[in-house]
Amino acid sequence: MKVKALIEKKNSLLDELDKIAQSVETEVRGLTAEEETRSAEVQLEIAQLDKAIKLAESRSKENVEIVEGNKEERSVEKDLQFEVRAIEQFLRQQDGEEIREVRANTPVVTSGAPGTLLIPTQLSNLIVEKLYEVAAIFSRTRNFTPVAGVLEVLREQDHGTAGFVGELTNLVANDFQMDKVTLRQKRAGTAIELSQHIINDSGIDVVNYSIGLLSKRLALTLDRNVLNGTGDVNNQFEGMLGHASIGNVTSAASLTIGTDDLLDLYNSIHPQYQAGSVFVMGRSTFNTLVKLKDANNQYYFIRDITAGAAGYRLFGLPVLINDAMPAIAANAQAVLMANFNEAYATMVKKGLNMQHITGDTTQALRGSHLLLLDGYFDGKVLNPNAAKFLKVKA
Repeated sequence: MKVKALIEKKNSLLDELDKIAQSVETEVRGLTAEEETRSAEVQLEIAQLDKAIKLAESRSKENVEIVEGNKEERSVEKDLQFEVRAIEQFLRQQDGEEIREVRANTPVVTSGAPGTLLIPTQLSNLIVEKLYEVAAIFSRTRNFTPVAGVLEVLREQDHGTAGFVGELTNLVANDFQMDKVTLRQKRAGTAIELSQHIINDSGIDVVNYSIGLLSKRLALTLDRNVLNGTGDVNNQFEGMLGHASIGNVTSAASLTIGTDDLLDLYNSIHPQYQAGSVFVMGRSTFNTLVKLKDANNQYYFIRDITAGAAGYRLFGLPVLINDAMPAIAANAQAVLMANFNEAYATMVKKGLNMQHITGDTTQALRGSHLLLLDGYFDGKVLNPNAAKFLKVKA
């Protein structure tokens, strides 16, 4: 019996108990012998149904439903929008049992000895995932979600001046100046093609893994594009590296970065922006700077362990590692200090779109499934004063 039918039967028995209780309450009497016996039977049956429902729900996690007679059947759901598990069941299409072929004593030449078992190769349900040092920049930017059209954000260029004047002297009017940051739609996405052969034989949750991998890929791309995007010409974000409006602090010594250089970078940002700022650098730069010590032999980079995460802090600010940042070299902008919520504006147009494509001619002929994740984004520098680079002296 399916889970839905089990629950319906349980609800029916509960209604029966409720009717007996209402009858006793209305007539102001005790239970008759027949009612007492029936109540005990119903309660016992409800307890058994609870166990059956719990077992059925547990089995459904393995793509199996319990039916009458303890027969197992594969549930192939076509509604891919509401049930992730149903996507995997749909992808697999069928689920065969493990088949062991026994070699008989026949004159046929085989690679195994007579009477041995041939056990098919199976894929383990364990995946060793690679760790990436990303997905922390885009989430810190100032994000807009417009409904239609392009988005224009006003940016102050010059706030004008004031001054002292003498008696009966006219004040001189001077206007403030602004320009616009225009955010348009730029498509970014990623896709995975899965063969039907892999789907049938895999022992993993292929859908959840694929969706997680697609999301990780897109997050990597968005974070990197905030730093090294090439702008509207290539339908990318406006990158911060090399941006003409973002200033630089040059290191004192050639081809190296010292503690004073990092302190100069920190002090180059207005105190109003410092509280929400972070340091961003590449892995090789981090490996070099993390060894810096003060006069008391204490490291400047402090190990920061919080609930569910671990990282480093410099001058009280988080340190982010991203492979888009250049290594320490002549004229390289090796370290970025930025308050991304003030310095950078991003736009996400109507969220992300996840598609499963299998019915078209290409996928049908190839025997494959296509999972696609895409969206429309844009990103541009909003306030250059809230960011600064540490440039390595040549």
